[in-house]
Amino acid sequence: TNHGFIGKLLYESEIALNYNMYIDKSVLCFDDIGIYQILIPMLNQPIQSFFYKEIIDKIITYDAQNNSELLATAIAYIHSDANIKLTSSILFQHENTIRFRIRKLKEVIGYNSFAGEKYERLSLAIRLYELNQKFSTNQ
Repeated sequence: TNHGFIGKLLYESEIALNYNMYIDKSVLCFDDIGIYQILIPMLNQPIQSFFYKEIIDKIITYDAQNNSELLATAIAYIHSDANIKLTSSILFQHENTIRFRIRKLKEVIGYNSFAGEKYERLSLAIRLYELNQKFSTNQ
């Protein structure tokens, strides 16, 4: 037997299991978890914490100071793949309210748009934040 191959399968199985704990659903295979193939193994690395906190802490601070819901809006926006209509449906808010919040979100984190790399950075920050929230409460 090829011990390297078995080790790889065990490694991938552990990551897939952690992902399943994150989404609270039935088992998926490693190939189906997308970007989480690299995000989950990064959870204990300080660099991932620095990366997401740089963005998320600004949003949390703004929400606390202004009694707003920018973080919830950002999370729904990312989960809906930047679809304003779907985001408004998820949050039970008017589309114009969501557009206003997205503009405010850009202002708070210092982005002029959520195109390309800026959207990817927000998406990664949100996903790392959610993973850390889930796994820090389960440990």
